Amino acid sequence: TSDPNDWDTDGDGLSDGEEAALGTDPYSRDSDGDGLDDGDEILAGTEPLDADTDNDNMKDGWEAAHGFDPSDPADGPADADGDGLVNRDEFYRGTDPRNPDTDGDGRTDGEEVNGTPTSNPRNPDTDGDGLSDSEEVALGTSPWNSDTDYDDCPDGWEDDHGFNPLDPADPDPGADPDGDH
Repeated sequence: TSDPNDWDTDGDGLSDGEEAALGTDPYSRDSDGDGLDDGDEILAGTEPLDADTDNDNMKDGWEAAHGFDPSDPADGPADADGDGLVNRDEFYRGTDPRNPDTDGDGRTDGEEVNGTPTSNPRNPDTDGDGLSDSEEVALGTSPWNSDTDYDDCPDGWEDDHGFNPLDPADPDPGADPDGDH
């Protein structure tokens, strides 16, 4: 059991006696599961029993890790990186609110979510065909379908070999595009 005279059973910077007075868990460094130790929350002025002190729908620890103020609800609707996704959306999608192109594919997170959506703004090649999502948009191929023209050749392979990934007759299904037969 916890000893109110013990300095700090869970190592969060608060004595067990302080934890008893606050109602926090002396066996857990982070009583509310927000990513910040209870002692750090007391120092920062956030609530160690509320994972979202400012009620902006982003956990305090995530906000602190990304340079936001977990006590300021104005951080939620702001767009720190100017990518077209507000910070709250970045939190829910797992994207980086300080990097406009989390997956480095040449399209902003906002473009991937709000423009021509791809299934994952954290993956530079959503469909795994060898073309980045921005290359797909530039070519007119689908960033969520690896074979846009349904000719059994991935779009990236066709583009790399000089074929048109939008033409189901290119390459000719009867031809040997590799020249190895």
